[in-house]
Amino acid sequence: MKQRVALSVAFILSSLIGFACGADEPTEDNAVQTLLDEGWTIYQQGDLANAGRRFEAALELARKGAADSPDLGWSLAATGVVRFQHGAYDEAISLLEQAREILETSPDIEPADIAGLQQNLAGVYRARGEIDKAASLMASAVAAIEQGVGSRSAELAIALTGLADCRQEQGRGDDAEALYLRSIDIMDEALPEPNIYVPGMLNNLGLLYERQRRLDEARELLTRAHAAFLESVGPAHPQVGGVLSNLGRVSQAAGDLSGAASRYRAGLAIKESALGVNHPDLVTTLLGLASVHQSLGDLDEALTLAKRARSIAEKSLPAGHERIDESIDTLASVYYSRGEYDLAGPLFDRSLAMRVERLGPDHPEVALLLSSIGSLYRGMKRYTEALELQQKALSTLEAHELARPQRSLCLHRLANLYRDMKQTANAEDAYRRSIALYEETLSAIHPMRLAALEDYAQFLRDTGRESEADALIEPLLDRAEGH
Repeated sequence: MKQRVALSVAFILSSLIGFACGADEPTEDNAVQTLLDEGWTIYQQGDLANAGRRFEAALELARKGAADSPDLGWSLAATGVVRFQHGAYDEAISLLEQAREILETSPDIEPADIAGLQQNLAGVYRARGEIDKAASLMASAVAAIEQGVGSRSAELAIALTGLADCRQEQGRGDDAEALYLRSIDIMDEALPEPNIYVPGMLNNLGLLYERQRRLDEARELLTRAHAAFLESVGPAHPQVGGVLSNLGRVSQAAGDLSGAASRYRAGLAIKESALGVNHPDLVTTLLGLASVHQSLGDLDEALTLAKRARSIAEKSLPAGHERIDESIDTLASVYYSRGEYDLAGPLFDRSLAMRVERLGPDHPEVALLLSSIGSLYRGMKRYTEALELQQKALSTLEAHELARPQRSLCLHRLANLYRDMKQTANAEDAYRRSIALYEETLSAIHPMRLAALEDYAQFLRDTGRESEADALIEPLLDRAEGH
């Protein structure tokens, strides 16, 4: 039982991916179990290096015993957890699969403990981008734990959170929200505060709300998660850095670029200190920070950050991973903003090929990338090709109700293209549609909304409608000054 609970703790501290196993209570003369217990205590304090040394020592001792010993299984599993935290996904899978093979055949291991190993593997597969495989493992784990441990147990709440994470990444937002809320309800009853479980669940539910543009709810949940993590694991733990980075995402989505940069920087510093400067968990934060600097016009810093993110992703993640795709896309976008179209084009093409293979041709993220390539072609005055891509992207985005922010951006880009092509009526229609959608999804001072209004105002001036342009911009400037 101790090892199952210990690995459940690792689940929360490993970006809520799902580590839960089990073992009999150790005896006093069991040196392997003693080392494992010490390792998990240190792990919970955020000291991954020393925890890993304890686990490796336990594994070395366990290898001297029987090849099918549960102690060997638990040692392999614990070592696999730490290797996962260090970004060594292939090694982590190898260790965890070995643990699974041993423990599944042990007569002393309960079904719920095998479910824990399914969570282990689901966690790593999810990190590798193999979401469907991870979701299948997590669903099996939930069923086994509910049957073997109970419907109101902390372990079930943990497994439900892992399944919710998978559902969120599969685009099943309603299912994910229901699972998160159920897990929080169970955990609030099962464990006293403070604990490390509920803040992690709040963090992931907050991310779901951010993706759904429910920014006030997202900010509230992430702020609660940050405070709770500070109380339970201290300020230096990578989870604290992760929550700060997620708060940066919400600030960025709300148009607060200076606040976003500050939070991203704070989160990055904690992650670098806890995980090292080349850990794959840094990639998302680096990309968010690069995007903020790009929006602020600081393109040299944006380029430095995007290059670093790409380098880390390509060195530490398997080929085809979504973080590699995102890092290449961001780097291409920065080159585009710098006017370096010859560098941006091949990167956009590579990102598109990866994204189509991973998500299929009709996914909103594929459509958004097509729109970005269309903007590149517009900059190169390849108007016919640009129009074809923008129209194709818009058609895809119109079929996805939750893709309204992306649709707004695509319409804005299409309007600018029509303007350059002297198609005045089409340009005005696209500007109006873009601005109307931005008003539904973005704050009054969001940079993307401001950019669309400024471009439309310039369009009005170019067509001799100065008074309409002034009427459009003046109230907007008043609101911006008020903030």
